[in-house]
Amino acid sequence: MLERLDKIDGVEASAANHTGTMFRITVKAGAEREKVAEAVQKDLAADNRNPTRITGDGLAKALKDEEWRDITRIGQLSAAEFRKLNLDRVRAFAEGEKLDKDVADKLLKLAETEWDRLVKEADTKGGVRPPHRTDWRGRCGEFAKVLVEKSKGLLTEDQRDRLGKSLTNLSGKLPSADKK
Repeated sequence: MLERLDKIDGVEASAANHTGTMFRITVKAGAEREKVAEAVQKDLAADNRNPTRITGDGLAKALKDEEWRDITRIGQLSAAEFRKLNLDRVRAFAEGEKLDKDVADKLLKLAETEWDRLVKEADTKGGVRPPHRTDWRGRCGEFAKVLVEKSKGLLTEDQRDRLGKSLTNLSGKLPSADKK
């Protein structure tokens, strides 16, 4: 969305608040402010949004109270959220399976390590991809596949299959456990 807003004639830069419910538009020097505002509202309305322009005290409050993230920082939220979602899913799996605390702790540590390794590895392949361009579905699928494989020795084959299924909702595909 921010990338698209930044391409509107007269827009210097756009940013979103933490929840993504507000957009902040900076108009280029010399641009007609009202024309830019109309173009932005038209663009947002095309996505079935009901944009409302904030002015006066409401604008001053929003500028002061909100944490604004431009296109280079907006992906940071997704990165943190996907990591948390995946680790929460592993925790829920461990609780549901009633894994011994030691095994559950090892599985969670393995999950943290593998998620962070995959992120680092992805960031070093052909240069760092901007976070807003990350293929989260693919990253979640790779995480599920790797975690299922690396959990050999911690989990039974059936548990590994169930772990893969529990991570399926995030990745959109079911990793198959290597049944050697």
